[in-house]
Amino acid sequence: MIQPVLQGKTFISRFVEFMSFDLANTVASTYFSVMYGILDGVVSVIKYVIEEAIVKTRYTRAYENYFEVH
Repeated sequence: MIQPVLQGKTFISRFVEFMSFDLANTVASTYFSVMYGILDGVVSVIKYVIEEAIVKTRYTRAYENYFEVH
């Protein structure tokens, strides 16, 4: 006779056990996701500011050069 591996457990109890989560893992995952999101946002803002400064410098120099020549 073959005995089931999960003897004595109903479908509902196996489902609840499968769907339950470890609180520490969930909290750690959420924390690192939020921290990564914040870090990614800060890096994006810094990159934007640097790119805008470079573009502004190029346009300013082009503007100055235009009026020096003409």
